[in-house]
Amino acid sequence: MKIATLGSCQAMSLNWYVRQLLPDSECKWVSPEIFQFWGNKPQYTSTKSMWQSQANHNIFNTNEGIDYIKSSDYIIYQKIKPSTSASFSHEKIECYAKPSAQVLSLTYIHYDKSVSDPLKGMVEREELLSPDIRISKLISEHPERENFKFNKKGTHCNSVVFLEILREICEKFNWVFFNDEQYIQIKEKYYPFGENP
Repeated sequence: MKIATLGSCQAMSLNWYVRQLLPDSECKWVSPEIFQFWGNKPQYTSTKSMWQSQANHNIFNTNEGIDYIKSSDYIIYQKIKPSTSASFSHEKIECYAKPSAQVLSLTYIHYDKSVSDPLKGMVEREELLSPDIRISKLISEHPERENFKFNKKGTHCNSVVFLEILREICEKFNWVFFNDEQYIQIKEKYYPFGENP
């Protein structure tokens, strides 16, 4: 099974979680153009960085990324507007996917603590882009949302958020999610942004 994730560092992180769930599958994160400069930075390419083994599962080249997406059985991507990415916009991803591929979209996480409704901006983007998984809804309706932690900018989150997004992905793709023991083991790695980002 070949799996592609695409988007920001959030999608790169999510790729690591998918790899923990499905270690026998090929799973790579594809960088949109706006983040390809990361490919020249050791903090994104070294296994000694916070990205650890994920550094070996990233594609920072447009053509290589497109080819990988075209050959993938599953595509998980953050919806990107055409004005932001000429090669990896949500319209292009749908065109690249082979007919048998299962494709799932989600939004960029931005939990804005500086306003009275931290989810407002995310909700507005989700209304505009109509992703398959609305992360704002996941956050607002989750029974254990008090365990969801975000950094000051609201763009980096803790392992619980990533695990619950992965749980949603598993439901959509009919994948078997971690058991309780595995969940705790993965959660306690606090990958990659720490327990309290």
